[in-house]
Amino acid sequence: MRRWFDHIRTTIPWLSHGNAASPADLPAADGQEGIRYVLVDGDKEARPRILISLLGDTPPNIAEILDAVAAACREAQEFPVIVMSELRPDLIAVTAAPIEFMPSRRHLRLLRDDEYQRYVRRRWALIMAKWNFASEIELSLTFDEFLATQMAAPAQTTAEASSSSRPVQERHEAARRLEPKTQAAR
Repeated sequence: MRRWFDHIRTTIPWLSHGNAASPADLPAADGQEGIRYVLVDGDKEARPRILISLLGDTPPNIAEILDAVAAACREAQEFPVIVMSELRPDLIAVTAAPIEFMPSRRHLRLLRDDEYQRYVRRRWALIMAKWNFASEIELSLTFDEFLATQMAAPAQTTAEASSSSRPVQERHEAARRLEPKTQAAR
C-alpha cells in the first residue's frame, strides 16, 4: 500500500507531502490554458465569511429571502455561505452564494439514530472548519434545534424498516447455510 501512495506522489507532483500547490502548478481543464481547477480570488478570500443557515422547513419564497440576505452580506463586504437541510437544485443553480447541504432524516433513512446523529454532527463540524465563519445568520432553526427535531422524527416506517432489512437477513441466512459445507470441506 505504501508503494502505491509513493507512486501516486511521484506521478502527480502537486500531491507530494508538504508542498502546497499553487494554481499555476495545477493542470488546466480540458487542455485550455486559461481555465484552472482551483480558482483563487484574493478579494473574496479576505472577506469574513457569514453563515446563512436555513435548517428545517423552507418557506415558499426562499429564493427571494436568500437573495436579499446574501446581497446585504455582500454590501457589508462579507462573503455569504448558505447551509440548507433541503436539497434544492433549483436554488443551487441560480444562487450566487455557495450552498452546503445538511441532510435531514428523510434523506438518510437507512442510518440508525446514532449513525445519523454522528454523521450530521461531523458534517456540521467539517462545514464550520472549511469556511471558518465570522458570524451566523439563522433564518430558521439552530443546528442543535434541527438535530433535536430530526432525532424526534421517525427515521422510517415499520414497513420500510422490514423491507430494507430483509436483504441483509437473507444474506445472513445464506451464509449460515453455507457454513457447514465449508467446515465439512476442510
